[in-house]
Amino acid sequence: MSVEVRGKLFRTTWHNHRKRWETCTKCSLHKNSISKILIRGCLPCDVLFIGEAPTQLEDICRQPFVGPPGKLLDKMIEDTEVLFRHAMTHVVACVPCGDEGETRPPTLKEAESCGDRLLETLMMTRAKGIVLLGRSAQGFSSSSLERYKHPFKHLHLVHPTQIIRQGGEETPLYRKEVRSLTTFVKRILRNG
Repeated sequence: MSVEVRGKLFRTTWHNHRKRWETCTKCSLHKNSISKILIRGCLPCDVLFIGEAPTQLEDICRQPFVGPPGKLLDKMIEDTEVLFRHAMTHVVACVPCGDEGETRPPTLKEAESCGDRLLETLMMTRAKGIVLLGRSAQGFSSSSLERYKHPFKHLHLVHPTQIIRQGGEETPLYRKEVRSLTTFVKRILRNG
């Protein structure tokens, strides 16, 4: 798992977090997954990106946002031309599979089962702001985040998969989302 951890406190916190959630069986999603997809990036961070659910490729690689959507998200972050520390996670930590073995959106019950992990991730990263990727992540995360009393600055972006479907980084949608992300990150860094 690709996590850069700074400081003894964060190393201990990350170790405890990983130990607690790698064996989670709160919902049936764990039956379809090789591993729990917890986080990729830096601890602590300025911005936490939250997607909907891991894919089967992410399950194999044991980290969120790999493959084409992850590469596009990395490119979006790079194209902001702003240096900031970031981490990535999902609303749920296991791959939701349908009857045919295809990846499907998590149910509300599955998302709620993973809500404590998501909140703990948010607190552990000490993110100054969050970016919710895609409509489902926005809906699921909102209910979880209401339980956390800190007034987070947040931004809703289209999921990178949707940008890929519409033509990728050469599209006006990509440029619009990068501009929104750039403005958001600059505001987060300026206002802390």
